[in-house]
Amino acid sequence: MTRPQQHKGGLPQLPQGWASFPSTPDGKHTAHWYATSPYPVDALKAEYGQTAQPLCRTVTAATWSELHTEVAAQAELYERLTGA
Repeated sequence: MTRPQQHKGGLPQLPQGWASFPSTPDGKHTAHWYATSPYPVDALKAEYGQTAQPLCRTVTAATWSELHTEVAAQAELYERLTGA
């Protein structure tokens, strides 16, 4: 299983290969966090069918902690599917 490293501020980093970025609040919407998957999501869905449907190219969450939880779930599913 891919283990995240600790971020300098004590927050966990995302697993290797995941890229993250925050949105900018615009007065109507608060800032959110986004993370992009390093996996070929469309190819995995084609290969593994319905079981791979929860995989996402981009994950979003309101907080860093929630984003980390969502990404961890994606990484776990990927590892279950591929044995990586």
